[in-house]
Amino acid sequence: MIEIGRTLGIRRNEVGPASVLFFYLFLIIGAYVMGQAVGNALFLEVFPKHLPYAMIGSALVIGAFVSAYIRLSHRLRL
Repeated sequence: MIEIGRTLGIRRNEVGPASVLFFYLFLIIGAYVMGQAVGNALFLEVFPKHLPYAMIGSALVIGAFVSAYIRLSHRLRL
């Protein structure tokens, strides 16, 4: 366990909290991926032919949001 900490640059007293954080993030990402699969399945049940359009639409909305965020981030301070 300490060898992994040395490889990742984690101090001896940080191994416990880092492990807890790793498993917490692992569970969060796993829940997100499973929720995405369930959401796609439910969407396909109601609208069987419209999933590609929904994904393209959400990508366009996210792209517009990111573009606006980048432009604002250059003009505003943190």
